[in-house]
Amino acid sequence: MFSKVYTNPSTFDNSGCLQLSPYHRQDWCSMSPANMCKGQILDEHCRTSSLKYDVVAFVGDGENDFCPTLRLRNTDIVFPRRSFPLDKEIAEGRDKVAAMVRSWDTGFDIMNALKEVLMNNKA
Repeated sequence: MFSKVYTNPSTFDNSGCLQLSPYHRQDWCSMSPANMCKGQILDEHCRTSSLKYDVVAFVGDGENDFCPTLRLRNTDIVFPRRSFPLDKEIAEGRDKVAAMVRSWDTGFDIMNALKEVLMNNKA
């Protein structure tokens, strides 16, 4: 279930071409592009949500996913796609990452890891 999607807004112009706009313009995060700091978005989502999360699971593959990874707690899980830039960034900066790290190749890897973690949290 998805309650919200955070992405760069887009529209089609009069000639039928897809036009992308920045999600926001940022200059505060050197790990993120100017159009979107995912760490900022994650923080805002968690802070403003009516839900309080016991576990946050973050799935990513790019270098720009390292910023939100650094904001995760030791109760959270980050799922870097195996052998992609985020997986390599985490390997190089593992001491900076508080969250549990579970690399993945397929969605089944993520699903099985979530089942395992959630079952362990109930015990």
